[in-house]
Amino acid sequence: MFVEVTNLKGLLINLDSFDMSSDYKWKEIITKVGCVFLTDDDDRRTALNKICETELTFSEKNVSFLGNINLRTAIKKLGLQPYEIAYVTASVKELKAGLAEPIGTILIKSGLVEYEDAGYMSDFLLDDIPDILDIIRNTTGYFSEVQATLLDTGNYATSGYLFTFNLNVDGAECAVISGGRLFGPEHSKFPVHQLSHRIWRSKKDNSQDEIFFGIFGPMIEVVNDNFDKVDGITRVPPRPDDKRDRLLPIVVKLCSGGKYKNFCESLICRETYQKQKGLNKEERIQNVKGKFWASKDVKNKHIILIDDVLTTGSTVKECATMLLTAGASKVTIVVLAVNQFPSWRQPHDFPCPSENCDGKMLLRFRKDGQKAFFGCSNFFDKNCRENFNFRRGWKEYYRLNINNNEEEEDSSFQF
Repeated sequence: MFVEVTNLKGLLINLDSFDMSSDYKWKEIITKVGCVFLTDDDDRRTALNKICETELTFSEKNVSFLGNINLRTAIKKLGLQPYEIAYVTASVKELKAGLAEPIGTILIKSGLVEYEDAGYMSDFLLDDIPDILDIIRNTTGYFSEVQATLLDTGNYATSGYLFTFNLNVDGAECAVISGGRLFGPEHSKFPVHQLSHRIWRSKKDNSQDEIFFGIFGPMIEVVNDNFDKVDGITRVPPRPDDKRDRLLPIVVKLCSGGKYKNFCESLICRETYQKQKGLNKEERIQNVKGKFWASKDVKNKHIILIDDVLTTGSTVKECATMLLTAGASKVTIVVLAVNQFPSWRQPHDFPCPSENCDGKMLLRFRKDGQKAFFGCSNFFDKNCRENFNFRRGWKEYYRLNINNNEEEEDSSFQF
């Protein structure tokens, strides 16, 4: 889903990232939403005007995502605020820089995601230009993210996208099916991202199990119906000294109908290891090597291996290796989210609206861990009762705090 776009009204389109033969595909899109096309090619401008039978708005392509002045020049041509705009490109390399900017992102790229790019996911990954029309008509997002975003009126959306990439596991390719993205506390998108907060909350208690069950279930059905028949499900097992087997209750419920067999007892961690946080990729691989064991009852079975977050993939790869070594015919990894690399832009404070309070508004959950809202950080210390429902707080956050460039003197943007 768009994290930083509260109401999509305009697109900034890197025209030169697309093949010229696709230019006709923009004709309908320009009738649905405001567009600025970025190109330095005068001939292409003339040709696109002719195709679309109107005078389009163009801007120079050298809009630098690391230099906001040029970016703002293009945005001003739309006459909109950054939280109403998405950037569209077919270039993965360029996207990686653009993700740090306070606007939405759409990548047009057919086929599987490359493993190396999974930590740099745009708000939407679409197969072709006309798919943008679906977003304009009905903004959804990645399945885990929309299902985990609870509003006062229910879920943000009932359907969503998945993205897939392959992990090489001892020479075998294991598909990874991901329902969304995880943004860590240091990421600029974290403060308003419910899925990320729910995953962090799940490390403390089981309040998120029902929501996560509602995400894993349909994702596994997609694998069963569109890939290969699924025989059973297991999870990345806890270390021997862990107090909780966090994903076990979810696997038990997923298998309760009898369609899938519970293989949690067939995959165990037999030796404790240092927590992976803070280790680099190679250190993570060595840290878990030889720590897991799988029994022979997975032989000739297609096993779903679930986890909440994939970071480097070292743990799930080691678990998948053990399952394949024990004779599993296939292992498919299903995760709620893939961890996203931090952006250079730091998260902003969301100041409490009370004149007499120096606190800041934080995303929180009700006592049952379900509905989200924004509440003041001084609730306990100073008894500040200021709060917003999630939708209002989400919009206020970006209206007030989207810009942290202190050198920007242009007051035409309402932050």
